[in-house]
Amino acid sequence: MSGRAITILAASSVSGLLGASREGFIENDPCVDDVRFSFGSSATLAGQVVNGVPADVFISASGATMDTVVVAGLTVGEPVLFARNVAAIMVSTRTTGPISTLGDLAGSALTTGLCVATAPCGKLADAVLARAGMDRAEVVDTEAASVEDLVTKIEVGELDAGIVYGSDCVTARESVRCVAIPSDQNSTTEYFAVALTESPPVTRWLALMTSASFQRRLVDDFGFLAP
Repeated sequence: MSGRAITILAASSVSGLLGASREGFIENDPCVDDVRFSFGSSATLAGQVVNGVPADVFISASGATMDTVVVAGLTVGEPVLFARNVAAIMVSTRTTGPISTLGDLAGSALTTGLCVATAPCGKLADAVLARAGMDRAEVVDTEAASVEDLVTKIEVGELDAGIVYGSDCVTARESVRCVAIPSDQNSTTEYFAVALTESPPVTRWLALMTSASFQRRLVDDFGFLAP
């Protein structure tokens, strides 16, 4: 008997992590023959859920974005906190300018990108800049819809630098390097997952995300922080 597919709308920053878990989940769940992902900005995906796009699970890179779906009454059960992330400065190896601090991004000839302010990665960047006594207008040349888009622009040399997630530095190409942001200037964002439909496979997927093996992998292999 063939199984069913489950559809997951998820923040682009967890694409590698979730993709690495897909095959094992399918192999070990006789009721599922496919796990389909749609990745993007959490804010965009939350809007899709509210507007009726069919999905079984929503995974957000911030609590505020998750609240959009919860307040709309579209969830089954409570959201599950499964990871955290911090910000980092990603720099293209093609750039000739020295970049070692947030201050180096301001008032220079370098091209710097940020996620749009409505996306969790953009909100995180704004929080970090505020703690450093700066603001978005001082540094941004280009805004990206998602962190995946921002990372790609830096990797191909379209941008000199950008503020991304710390986890992006673990899986990025060799065409970039990362600069850590001091803890007194850095901030964190939290990742939540929630069921949108009720079924045993969906319950098992959420259980997987809080399992010890998944938690070890997200920290050791993908650079996230434990919840």
